[in-house]
Amino acid sequence: MKGREYLEKEYEHKIRIKTKSYFLKKEFKENKEESKDEKRKKKQNKRSVFKE
Repeated sequence: MKGREYLEKEYEHKIRIKTKSYFLKKEFKENKEESKDEKRKKKQNKRSVFKE
């Protein structure tokens, strides 16, 4: 029984790590997209200043 309990704990631990890393990756992608949008807006603002 000890072996089975150990395996169950190990399995739960691995799942916890996978879900945590999944959400971190998702959050990182969202932040990356936001920074791209900010850079794009800055470039547009610079262009508009030169046009005036």
